[in-house]
Amino acid sequence: MLNRRFILSGGIAALCDVFTLPTVSAQSADYSQPRILRAGKIELDFGPDAGPKRIGYAFDGLMPGPVLRYAKGTELNIRVQNDTDLPFAVHWQGLHVPNDMDGACGLTQEPIAPLNGYTYRFPLRDSGLFAYRPDHPQYAHQLHAGGLFGLLIVDEPHPPPVDRDIALVFSDWPRLATDDAQSAATNDHFITLNGELAPYQVITEPCGRLRLRLWNASADHIMMVIVEGAAPIVIAIDGQPTTPFEPARHLLPFAPGTRFDVILDLPTHEHETILFKLRQTGDDTQAVTLLRITTQGMARAAPPPLNALEDNFLLPTDLPLARAFRRDIIIEEIKKSDGQSAWTMNGVEGQGTGDDKPLLTVARGSTVVLGLINKTDSVQSLHLHGFYSRLLHALDDGWDPYWRDTFLLAPHKTSHIAFVADTIGKWRFASGSLTQAARGLTSWIEVV
Repeated sequence: MLNRRFILSGGIAALCDVFTLPTVSAQSADYSQPRILRAGKIELDFGPDAGPKRIGYAFDGLMPGPVLRYAKGTELNIRVQNDTDLPFAVHWQGLHVPNDMDGACGLTQEPIAPLNGYTYRFPLRDSGLFAYRPDHPQYAHQLHAGGLFGLLIVDEPHPPPVDRDIALVFSDWPRLATDDAQSAATNDHFITLNGELAPYQVITEPCGRLRLRLWNASADHIMMVIVEGAAPIVIAIDGQPTTPFEPARHLLPFAPGTRFDVILDLPTHEHETILFKLRQTGDDTQAVTLLRITTQGMARAAPPPLNALEDNFLLPTDLPLARAFRRDIIIEEIKKSDGQSAWTMNGVEGQGTGDDKPLLTVARGSTVVLGLINKTDSVQSLHLHGFYSRLLHALDDGWDPYWRDTFLLAPHKTSHIAFVADTIGKWRFASGSLTQAARGLTSWIEVV
């Protein structure tokens, strides 16, 4: 089975399973020397129910990779050593970083070649739930789908008091044919949480309060997760605080890369169960259980009223839409002679290298409105590097009350997002599906 351990080195706590965080920020430390984060091959064994063992990729020999945890205001200083057979960079999803630290191959840096390294160093100005993952126009899907990804947590100065703080990394895997572990996969897939075959089990005392940090680390799978047995309260989306709210029908839509911070107030009695289920079809009776939380033991004291997280001062306080720069982006699917699909933005099958023209060039400080027009039969997941956006209302008279770095776009529908282009550089805009990104659904915007 997968190797799990708790590491504390260089002021960074790396946790690979359910874990309890302190209610104050981690101690800052001397980050003058980089922490080595090593990417390499690993044997993955999810047990007999998931099929044969397979060769994948991992950071520090762990899948998912170590949870890198810092205090807000400290500095990330990491040397990524590439011991795999493929080139890649590391993208720090959701963090406000200098453009040259974004890890977008072909735009912000050359890929890290096998047996080479690259140092990422920048201040951690945000608090919240973020991720690190490989970026490369051709190889990111292969590496990420093989397990090369991890969470990064930056503690708030004043986090909400909870009894347990639990990180849960969802990932999707093809079930391999039993005659050859490296042969083509069947159409059957399975889900893991924290590297273990679902359903994942959590046992905790009644009447307590949990903070669940949830991330869909799948390379392609859009997950619709339903919560049964308790009312989930969302306090942050994609790492950014939001006014606490109970999602409609207790449904959490997880595009690849999406993160939710969820508060759960537990039932007051023993032997109660809360289930997180994956909706397979419109029929919830067919949903598959991903997570089972069971109450056991002596009840804790009732939790206090829940307050919102502190606002992120790095986010815009206003979006002046009347003066916005506007551009429509049309997403289309085309069939090639080999029968494979290719994907385009405004008619261009992107290569992700920066050799093609940007979708748009805007002056720093501009408010930008993108009209996202999905002319395909598929739900699209879209991720914008470097900026957080608001989803605008259909009448362009307001926006949803939370910030996102990843969006879902329904088939044959149009949505509009707005953001402030406040950081100079070349910023990737691509499909959250790494397969579609590798097949052309990738471009970039330029801020000058």
